[in-house]
Amino acid sequence: LQYRNPVMYREMLDTVGCSVMEKVVDQLKKIDCFSIQVDGSVDKYEVDNKFITARYLTENLEIKSVFLGESKSDIRGAEGLLDSIKIVFQDLDIEDTAKEKLTGVTTDGENANTGKNGGLWVRLKQYLKKDIFCMWCVAHRSDLVLSDLESTITEVRHWKTNLKAVATFYRGSALRYGWLEKIGDSKKISIYRFPAYFEIFLEPPPQPQTHPT
Repeated sequence: LQYRNPVMYREMLDTVGCSVMEKVVDQLKKIDCFSIQVDGSVDKYEVDNKFITARYLTENLEIKSVFLGESKSDIRGAEGLLDSIKIVFQDLDIEDTAKEKLTGVTTDGENANTGKNGGLWVRLKQYLKKDIFCMWCVAHRSDLVLSDLESTITEVRHWKTNLKAVATFYRGSALRYGWLEKIGDSKKISIYRFPAYFEIFLEPPPQPQTHPT
């Protein structure tokens, strides 16, 4: 298949996407239970899109994450968040599956999600007509912790600024970044990227030593 024009390319992507989602839905119907993660992002057109992913254990007891879909609701607040989830479930025709097998949800800590009287967590339980595990995403929570540290401890703020400056120095130039990769290859060191904070070398774990018997 070759790229001809945007319309044809979009049709090919849609076809591939539909094929993949059929397999995802089939897998969700076979497993014992699954959880979902909900997060949002406002695009350049000021549309508040919600992105829904699922996580479950395979038959080999491996954790697998899959993207269920993106949706947007005209309803605001926690009710709109629930409506966005329901839209994805309805599009995939897995409402009954979700009511039977959905056991948990992970979100950030904003009040629209965690509010004890009318937040998404409460509304989702009411929609499913059962209790589920509701978790505050560790990445979002850790981000808040680091932000608080930066605002109260000057050394931490300077540490982050200097670390980002080093990463930016290499990332800002393809030539310099090439040098960095060569150094990593020569010393057998992996480069791990953390876009929000820093980019760092990580030494490989020590190999177990064997002793002659």
